[in-house]
Amino acid sequence: MKRLTADQVKLGFIGLGNMGSRIAKRLLDHAYRVSVYDVDRTKVEAVASYGGVVANNILELARGVDVLLSCLTNDEAVRSVYTGPGGVLAGAQPGTAVLEMSTISPETSREVNRLAAAGGIDVLDVAISGSTPAAEEGILTLLVGGDQKLFLAAEPIFQAVAKRYFLLGGSGAGTAMKFIADCSDRSGPLGKAPKGSGQRLHSAVSIAPNEQGLPVDSEGSGRPAYLNACHRSGVSRQCR
Repeated sequence: MKRLTADQVKLGFIGLGNMGSRIAKRLLDHAYRVSVYDVDRTKVEAVASYGGVVANNILELARGVDVLLSCLTNDEAVRSVYTGPGGVLAGAQPGTAVLEMSTISPETSREVNRLAAAGGIDVLDVAISGSTPAAEEGILTLLVGGDQKLFLAAEPIFQAVAKRYFLLGGSGAGTAMKFIADCSDRSGPLGKAPKGSGQRLHSAVSIAPNEQGLPVDSEGSGRPAYLNACHRSGVSRQCR
């Protein structure tokens, strides 16, 4: 699979909220050609003024790109954008790659992957860890689930928006680990979950056992919550 570099692929981006707009601008900064769509026209115009190409609808966008990224608010929005009438899967051509970065459940990640695969479309779930300032600076952490070859091919895109990115297993593993980390970290949004919730969630989503061992955190002793969760869960992963 070819590397998804700026001179090789056209990108499409759906969902230009606080996080998505900043990620799209980072990609434009790295010379990617990016077509953009959002239901809020003012958000589209803001990124268009930065160099993005306006798509009039999802179908138009999906038909004209090699790689599609989305950063949406919830499961319902993702299902609507991908599987609804005039959605991504109705327009994307076989061989299109999808990097799905929304805040959704592992079940929805796997559902989108399954439906996309039937049409020859490859999907990575790419859960985001980090703030909007981190997105603006390109220092996010990305927790990824899906095909290893696509993960490696997508590294140039990851490097444009993130400081670290991890392949955690198959479809749904990225979104699952985000949930596990939230359950395991008292400072996270699920910090009040009952003791042991992270391990129970790990069992429920069936992340593969560790086969490669844990890499050392390059940032030193201040290991963030998702790495602690990975350590406790023993997931298989690759990191950069």
